[in-house]
Amino acid sequence: MQPGPMQLRQFFPYALDDIVDIILAIQVNIFKCGGIAIGVCISHKVAHALSVVMFANGWAIVACRDTDVLCPRFGLAKLFPPINLSGFNPSTGITKEKIN
Repeated sequence: MQPGPMQLRQFFPYALDDIVDIILAIQVNIFKCGGIAIGVCISHKVAHALSVVMFANGWAIVACRDTDVLCPRFGLAKLFPPINLSGFNPSTGITKEKIN
């Protein structure tokens, strides 16, 4: 039997529809069978989906005492340097005239 969304809420640190000013909250759920589930809520101000996945994978690797931890690379600006957009005006060509 698949649990419904309301049943899954108990495994998160706080209600997902609550407005809270928490950057990171983690809840460890331990089951009678010996299994665990880790609920993680993280503010989008701090991390996006890929960052959360990298965090969870890194945490799991360290917890298993594995030494093959993937470190993020922050040098993408060297590979893909930003272009000069000083002359860019996004409103160019936009008019408020009616088109017949």
